[in-house]
Amino acid sequence: MDSLVGLFWFFYLLICPVGTLAVLVLVTATCEGANDLVRRGVPAVLALALVLGPIWTEIGPMPWWVPRASPRLLNPTASVQFLVWQYAAVCAGAFLVFGVAAMAIRAKRERDRNK
Repeated sequence: MDSLVGLFWFFYLLICPVGTLAVLVLVTATCEGANDLVRRGVPAVLALALVLGPIWTEIGPMPWWVPRASPRLLNPTASVQFLVWQYAAVCAGAFLVFGVAAMAIRAKRERDRNK
């Protein structure tokens, strides 16, 4: 069981940032306006937090639901164990920044095309 947890942890360290960036880029690249950004960004942030939201365990960060399957992984010495809300806040801020940038780039291209 320990080797399976270790393998999952290794892939989580790769999947979490790659998955977050992929969802971030795919969702914000097609946003037309602020309402569209909010309508697409809120469900995306919630889905990311529910699937990839981290908790601090004895071997490092893992999704919050993994220690439910193996409670002995929880690290009682960590001052902050649940990092899900922080992860969701970072995702929401990144969606806002990437979305506004995508809308600005799209508006500039439209202005340049109409000249």
